[in-house]
Amino acid sequence: MRPFVFVGIMVVLGTFGIVRTIWTWGEESTDNAAVEGHVVTIAARVAGPIAEVRAADGQVVKKGDVLAVVDDADYAVREAAAQADVDAATAARDAAAAQMVVLTGSTAANLTGASAGVQSALAGITSAEQAVAQAEGALSAATARASQTSADRLRAEQLLASGGATKQQADGAVAADDSARAQLDSARAALAGAHAGVTGARERWTQAVAGEAQARTGDAQVQAAVAQERAAEARMRQSEANLDAAKLNRSYTRILAPFDAVVSKRSVEVGQLVAPGTGLIGLVGTTDLWVMANFKETQVKDMAPGQRVDIAIDGLGQTFTGSVAAIAGATGSRFAMLPPDNASGNFTKVVQRIPVHVVLPAEAQALVRAGESADVTVHTR
Repeated sequence: MRPFVFVGIMVVLGTFGIVRTIWTWGEESTDNAAVEGHVVTIAARVAGPIAEVRAADGQVVKKGDVLAVVDDADYAVREAAAQADVDAATAARDAAAAQMVVLTGSTAANLTGASAGVQSALAGITSAEQAVAQAEGALSAATARASQTSADRLRAEQLLASGGATKQQADGAVAADDSARAQLDSARAALAGAHAGVTGARERWTQAVAGEAQARTGDAQVQAAVAQERAAEARMRQSEANLDAAKLNRSYTRILAPFDAVVSKRSVEVGQLVAPGTGLIGLVGTTDLWVMANFKETQVKDMAPGQRVDIAIDGLGQTFTGSVAAIAGATGSRFAMLPPDNASGNFTKVVQRIPVHVVLPAEAQALVRAGESADVTVHTR
């Protein structure tokens, strides 16, 4: 009878195995799975003493809630100083712009006036040279007239001595000669004055040309003023950037929650002096949780994103339906601190595990907690 009992048992076990294989065909399961979430330690970004701590262990916080406050007295002073620097730089920029406008206008006016002065001096030279020509003509005429009246006077005096002319005629000749000589002297003086006028006109032209050259140097002054305005503008922008940095640093004194979470580990107290990078409060996200299931490398060949997944949470005793989001590109051991080196000589072949990212449904998000264990079954068919 014993052989029959043994055969019966084997038949039952074989039948059970066949039924189980058929029943689970197209399914891959693992109990090496856990709920994962965003777990971060919030650190200070600026140095200073902690003035307030508004978060307690286990407290639920929303994105943007204030967790702690660093005393901002120093940062307020720096912001005020940066604001004063901006005001001073803005005033300097405005003054440089006004100076440039004034200098541009005065330079243009001076250059126009100087150019007009040069043209006027040239006209003066032309007029003076024409006056010289006229004076020379008048001198020539006066010289000829003086020569004629001198000859008439000599002849009249000779005729008076011989009785060929009257005393009145001789006196008339003498008067005419004296008048001609006076006109000759006047013409000579006029010519000398005309030559002096030419000299003066040329001196005025030289001065006008020098004045025009001086006026043209105003362009270089305008360019210098433009450069000063640009430098003032750059200084103002730099001061504005410093003010933005001061405001930003002051805003960092309010330490905010980056997402909806539960405070899980608070390691800061009021009065504690913190430095940038000092860990203050640990947060665990409550709205973006998922399951990381580590399947054997022999189980993932038929898996693909989008496949349905049954997720049994050990702590809840409930099963949820999710989906495969992604399959890791390497086994978990490759991310270990000391990954295995199969070429080292001490080689032991073991089945590797490949992480599979499983999406949790919305109804499970509010019930599960990061770190909880789970059983996961992927429907690959």
